[in-house]
Formats: sequence, C-alpha cells, structure tokens
Amino acid sequence: GSLGAETARFYTPYGVRKGVGEWATDRAWLQKHVNEASAARLQVALHAIGDEAVDVACEVLSAARDDDREVPRHRVEHAQHLSEQGVLNLRRARTFASMQPLHLVSDRPKVHRLGAEREARSFALSTLAESGVPLALGSDWFVADPSPLQAIAAAVDGDEGIDAEKALVAHTAGAARAGLDDLTGVLAAGSSADLVVLSGDPRREKDVQVLRTFVAGTEVWRAPSPEA
Repeated sequence: GSLGAETARFYTPYGVRKGVGEWATDRAWLQKHVNEASAARLQVALHAIGDEAVDVACEVLSAARDDDREVPRHRVEHAQHLSEQGVLNLRRARTFASMQPLHLVSDRPKVHRLGAEREARSFALSTLAESGVPLALGSDWFVADPSPLQAIAAAVDGDEGIDAEKALVAHTAGAARAGLDDLTGVLAAGSSADLVVLSGDPRREKDVQVLRTFVAGTEVWRAPSPEA
C-alpha cells in the first residue's frame, strides 16, 4: 500500500477515509512462500508501508529463520511509518531496511494525516542507523527521481536525518550488499570499477554534478564541456 492512496496498513485508522489500509497478500500464503525461499537460501524482499505492515513483514521474516546458519540478506522495502517496536522488530529480523529518502519529501504534505505520534516515526533513518539496522537507500524509480545525489540530500534533512557520510555509504555499499553484490558500492582492490567523478564532495557541498561515469573501468559517459 501507500500513504497517498491510504492503502498503507496501520493498526488504527488514519487519513481522510479513516480506514486502516489494505492487505495485498494473505499472511499464511506469504509465510509459506517466505519459509520456502529462506530454506533455499533465496533472498526475500517484502514491500511494507505502515506500522502494522512493517511489523508483520518482520514477523514473517523472523519466523522463516529457524537456525543459526548464514541467512539470506532479506529486505523490507520502504519500511516507512514504524510502530513503537518497529526498529526492534527490524533488528530482530536481521533484515535490511531498504528505504527511499525522496519519499520523505513527496510524502511530507500527507504525513500529517497520521497524527503527531506516528508522524514522528514515519522516516526513522537516524533511529534505524543508530540501532544497527542495516540501511540500503535508493530511489524507487520510476515513482521518484532516480538521482542518488538528490536522495542523499533528502536523507540528511529533518529530525530523523542521518549525516551525509552515512547517507553516501547507504546509497553505495549498503545498496550493493542488499542487492547481494559485494563487488560494487566500494572503491577497493578487487571490486568492480563502477564509479562516478563528481564536481565536489556530496558530504560537504550542495549542487554537486556528475562529470564522468565508469562501468567496469570503462568510461561510458562524460558531461558536455561548457564550451560545447
């Protein structure tokens, strides 16, 4: 579900329609298939927006982990509008919180529908990071703008903003690890040489532009020269 359509699933009513949102999937069916995927060491990504939706996603993922073997890097997609126990539930589930900071910007005119208490837990980036929940940040393109630089700027904004260094790591190494990729997202010997050259440091400057893009060490794009 989504907040704008008032289909995000909450424990108590909200919004203009005073509903609690909708379930898109039967829980018993979901648990069965998540159990099977986890047993086969397959990654699961569950879309969850709303306090009850995120809690149920965490419960389903936790129930699928029945031993101490290395677990797949499961993800809760969006992980927005958490319950009071939401951060703890995500940590217990040992799952990535795969979030999209630009939704904080687009949902800002609507989030007041939840009331002040739930609004404060809507985009809990800082609390999640401080609690040890791994963050994987992205764009949710084509719903939101795909620019990671804009998303990094959005991630540092507001009471629950994280510092720019954490936002950069979550958009690079964090996103790569959540995508089961240990060879991208970092600049290190043996990693894939997928990288960009920027006009400045996005951790300290605004309006940074991409100047060059490399994939596997080969330049695939260069910004036009100002004289061109």
